[in-house]
Amino acid sequence: MKKWLCVLAVSSVFIGCEEKEDDQIYSAQICLNSATAGTVDACLAKISGVSSARAFVLRCSAEFIRANITTSTIVTAIENIEDNDAGNTEDPTIEFYNQFSFTSTASADTAVNYCSASGSEGLKLLALSAKTATVIKYDILGGTLDLNALTNYTPDPDNNSTDKANLISIGETILDIAPIACNQGDSLQKTEVCDNINRAKEGVTVPTDPNDQAAWDNYYSQIGENFYNNMKTSDN
Repeated sequence: MKKWLCVLAVSSVFIGCEEKEDDQIYSAQICLNSATAGTVDACLAKISGVSSARAFVLRCSAEFIRANITTSTIVTAIENIEDNDAGNTEDPTIEFYNQFSFTSTASADTAVNYCSASGSEGLKLLALSAKTATVIKYDILGGTLDLNALTNYTPDPDNNSTDKANLISIGETILDIAPIACNQGDSLQKTEVCDNINRAKEGVTVPTDPNDQAAWDNYYSQIGENFYNNMKTSDN
C-alpha cells in the first residue's frame, strides 16, 4: 500500500519516498557488510516492506551470510571448478558443491526465491548451485558429500519416494542452471559442472504432454539420477 501511495502523491513526496528507500537500502548494506549468521536478521529488518530489486539483492546476499558462505568461499569454489586439476581423481563438482551447501533445502529455496527476485542471473546461479548441493549433501547423503559417500549410496527412485523427490528436485534445478551458465561463452560453460549437466540430459526424452505430471516427474528424476551418477566419475 505504501508503494502505491508514493506513486499517487505529488512529485516532492514521491522523491521523498525514493530517498527513504535509498536510506533503508544503504543502512541495510552497511549492516550486512559486517553481519554474521546470528546478526543478519537485524540487517534485514532495515528493509522490511521494501520490494525493489536492490532490496532482494540484499536479502539474497543475507541468506548466504546466514549459511556462512562468504565471498572468499565463493571465489575459492569457482577457482577450483575452473582449474579442474588434471591430477584430481574426484569430480571437481564435489568440492564445488561442498562450498555452496546450505543446511536445509528450505534455506536454499529461500535463497533461490530472493536471488531470482533480484534480477541478477549471477546471484540466481549461485542460489541454484547451493540448492543442488544441499539436496545432494543433506537430503540424499545425510551431511557428507565426497566420492566415498556418493559411491556407497545409489538412489532408488522406483522404490523409494524420498529418493524420487530428491532426484526430481536436482533435475529441475540443474535444468534451471543450464541456460544461465552452460551456453557458449557463459561462466561455467567449459567446466565439469556444465559437462555433467549436459551428459545428464543425453538420451532423456522430453515429455510432449505439459499436463502429464507423472511423465515430467520421471523426466526430471532421470536427469537428476544421471547427474548424481556423473559425479561419481571424472573426465580428468
